[in-house]
Amino acid sequence: MITVVKPGKEFAILSQNDMGEAISASPAVSNGRIYLRTFEALYAIGK
Repeated sequence: MITVVKPGKEFAILSQNDMGEAISASPAVSNGRIYLRTFEALYAIGK
């Protein structure tokens, strides 16, 4: 499950997204994208 939180002083969850499988590594950020590795796929989120 991926949880998106709002930046700021107060904790607020914006959304939670089920990836359908476990994430197998820490997320990585590069060139405006977030990379997520599961056991079956590599996702790049961003522009």
